[in-house]
Formats: sequence, C-alpha cells, structure tokens
Amino acid sequence: MGYPAATDVRDGTVYGESNELEGSCAVPAAADVRYSVPIDATSGIAHVPDPADVRYGVAVDSTTGTAKIPPASDVRYDVPVDATAGTAKIPPASDVRYDVPVDATTGTAHIPPMGDVRYGVPVETATGTCWLPAEADVQDGITYGTNATEIEGTLLVPAEADVRQNTGYGAGGTEFTGQMVAGSFGDGDRAKLLAIHARLPANNENLAGQNSTAALEAIVTVAWAAKLDELHAKLPAGNHNLAGDNVAAALEAIVTVAWAAKLDELHAKLPTGNHNLAGDNVAAALEAIVTVAWAAKLDDAHSKLPQGSNLPGTQDTDAIEAAIAAVKAKTDNLPEDPAAAGDAMALTANERNAIADALLIRDVSHVEASAGDHSLCYCVLAMSESNTTVHSGKLTVFRTNGTTEFIQKAIASSQSAAAITGVS
Repeated sequence: MGYPAATDVRDGTVYGESNELEGSCAVPAAADVRYSVPIDATSGIAHVPDPADVRYGVAVDSTTGTAKIPPASDVRYDVPVDATAGTAKIPPASDVRYDVPVDATTGTAHIPPMGDVRYGVPVETATGTCWLPAEADVQDGITYGTNATEIEGTLLVPAEADVRQNTGYGAGGTEFTGQMVAGSFGDGDRAKLLAIHARLPANNENLAGQNSTAALEAIVTVAWAAKLDELHAKLPAGNHNLAGDNVAAALEAIVTVAWAAKLDELHAKLPTGNHNLAGDNVAAALEAIVTVAWAAKLDDAHSKLPQGSNLPGTQDTDAIEAAIAAVKAKTDNLPEDPAAAGDAMALTANERNAIADALLIRDVSHVEASAGDHSLCYCVLAMSESNTTVHSGKLTVFRTNGTTEFIQKAIASSQSAAAITGVS
C-alpha cells in the first residue's frame, strides 16, 4: 500500500502502518487566506485592500499602498481623516477678499482702502485715515456719515444776493458768485428800508415834534436792534429835535460809536461851523451820513427821503450827550463791521475765566470725530477710554462710546523697568 508524501499531509498529522510518518504540509487558517480562495474544506475570508486604499508606502499584497492621507490641519473642520477629524476652518466666500480662491470658489468681500475708511476704524492691518468734517464746517441741511443720515451740517452759506458782486465763494471758491451791487439792496435790506420809510414823516414833513422819537426809533431798530430798549430809554423825552449849536458834536459822538474808523471822512462831509440841520443843508448832511454808514444803500435810500425837509427847533443836548456817552462807553472797543484782520478785544478776568471753565467742562464727544492724535481730545480719551488687550502690542484708544476706535499707538515694555508707585 502506498502512502501520500509527507508534504501533502497536514503538518503534525501521523500516519503509516505503525504511525511512522508525519505530515509537513502547513495549511493556513481561512482568516489568513484571501477572501473566497479555497482553503482546507472552506475558503479564505481575508479581504486584501486595493493599494489605492492603503496609506502611501505601507505594504499590501505584493506591493505598497498609494493613498496619501492629508494631516488633520489640512482637512475641513470636523471631517473624518485618519483616526481623527479635520481641524481646518474654511471661511465663507463672503469673508474672503474679492477674487481670492477659497473652497471651490473665490472671495466676494471688497476691502476698502484706508483712505475711504473713517479715521481710526480698523481696516486690513491698519486703521482708516478718512476724516469726517465737523457739523459746523458742512453746509446747513447737508447730511453725511452713516447712510448719509448720521450727521447734519450747520454751516450757513449766504445767498448770492447778500454777497458783494463777482465775489466767488462756496466749493473751491467758485460754486457761487456774489450778486450784490454797491448802491443796491438785497431782499433783507429792502425789507429794512421799507420799515424805516414807513415810519419817517410823510408829505415832506420834518423830523421835529412828535415824529422825532418814532423816526429815530425806526432807524435804531434796524441798525442797532439789540440796543433799542437801552437807547430808547435814554433818548430825551418830549418833542425835541436835533437842532442847536451842539448838533455837530452830537452827530460826531454817534458816528464815533457806530463807525469809529470812518469819523474823519464823515466829519469832513458835515456842514461847517455851528450849523444845525435845518434849511437847504439837510439833504447834503443826510447824504453824508448815509454815504458813510450805509454806502451800499445810498441810491435807493436817498430817493425815499423827504425832499426839502429840515430839522428845526431846540434840543436838550445834555440828555443826548449823556445817552451817547453811555452807549460809547460800552461800544468803544467794538471793531469795524466787518472787523479788520487782526482786530481783537481785551477780555476781562471774568470773561477769561468763563472761557476757561467752558473749555474744562466741554465733553470731547463734540470733537472726537475730527480731532487729531496730537490733540487734547486724544489725551482725555487715552486716559479714560483705552486698553492694551484688544490689539497685541498696541494701545487702543476708543471714542466715548467705548467701541469705535479713535487710534492705535504702538507700545513698548520692559520687565526690568522701575515702576512708579507714587507722586508727592
């Protein structure tokens, strides 16, 4: 009887007539045999992955894996990778600079240049440099700022009819051109003239008698409205006129107060000698006064004055001189209208203190939108509205609302520096 070769018999199996033979054929377990390959009385159950599904360089079958597994830091946040999950947070396109690739598209966020961003507001890695003007520097009624409604200008721009002819002003000095011609009236002046004319004596009457106070009151109401009550109370009572030897002195005193710089010119045009304003000289005298005090209104005003009038009678000159002196004492320091360049008025101690007090208590919120980083406004905000935690290495100064950045300043520190612990 013949026996199979030991190499064909399972390893460890003893056979032969006297068990003299032992098999040497190693039979692998089904778990060690490729799936569905026959083995023993069954088939293999070991699944061998394709190299494309095996980590790059790892042995598989008769080759090595070809799958390169990205690190978690390169995989979208929370997406499974290897034995963990991705940690890369991909921003939405709306948060990425316009046209910069992101995910499967490009960014859609337009980042404005610093020059188009409000001063102190963070943009890119810096802050905006665009200053918004104060309300007082923007034409009245013009709105600007957030949505063009945040702030409204308060600067009043005169009408062209109220500005000297051919004078350019407004935007660039060319937006508007003055139309007021010397010797003519604007609408406001015309209304004032009609008010005076309505109160002057009619039918060529003079300024004596009961009409004298009313006529003077009308003139003062227009020319010195703010001083009317005080001046009216000091005018002489009764039916006085401005005649008499002191008329030149009285008129000179009035003109000294109202038009001090023009006194010499007016004095030269007044009637010489101790004349009053009666008779034929009245037109010339009134014309002289109007020429100096209301030069731009002469032509129209002169045509409306009563013809052939005089100012006869007597005058309580002491009362007039006292009234004039009282007004003069309060107005000697007033500059010309308009004031000449360099004109100044001395302030009393109380006035200076009042200005200082107003400055000390005024809140910086009124100027923080336009204040520079070397202003007192910066010092106040830096002491009360700042921190070093929002931006590393920066002193961040905020506006009074505590959120809008005013400016950032780089800071330096030293652990060896001595600390200030007190001041005495």
